[in-house]
Parts: sequence; C-alpha cells; structure tokens
Amino acid sequence: MNNINITDNAKRLFVLYAANAAQSCAPLIGGNVRLLSLRQDRRLLASLKRAGLITTHASNGAMWVEFTAAGRELAVSLIGLDFVGSK
Repeated sequence: MNNINITDNAKRLFVLYAANAAQSCAPLIGGNVRLLSLRQDRRLLASLKRAGLITTHASNGAMWVEFTAAGRELAVSLIGLDFVGSK
C-alpha cells in the first residue's frame, strides 16, 4: 500500500470518506464529508479513482463513493477501522 501516489489532501479526504463508510457503506459525495470546497473535493476524488482506491456510482440523482479492495485495505491500515465498505 505504500506505493500509492496521492497528495496529502487526497489522503485526508480518503480518510474522511473511509471513516464515514464505517457507518454508511457508500458515502454520499457532497454529503456530510467535506475537506475543501465541493469542486476541490471532486478533483481529489478523481485522483483517488485514478489511484484505484475508490469508484463512484450514481443512484437517484446522487453520487456515491465505493471502496475498491485496495481502498478498503488502505483504509484499514491508515485508520485501523474495519468498515462496511463496498464491493
């Protein structure tokens, strides 16, 4: 997991979403998780997607974060929290 190349802000946002996923499975983008502005957070989410840590999906007009296996592994290693996550 150490070879994942993401910025510090992307890592911070990742941790926020991972902590939220512990309670809500697939966190809502633009919901109660926010690091910077929504526009900046979306750019950070795009970098997390490119790194293979998350995917996103649309449902009922909203966008949701899902964690990949690599993302779940990183979340557990960073915050020591086993969360519900996604596929």
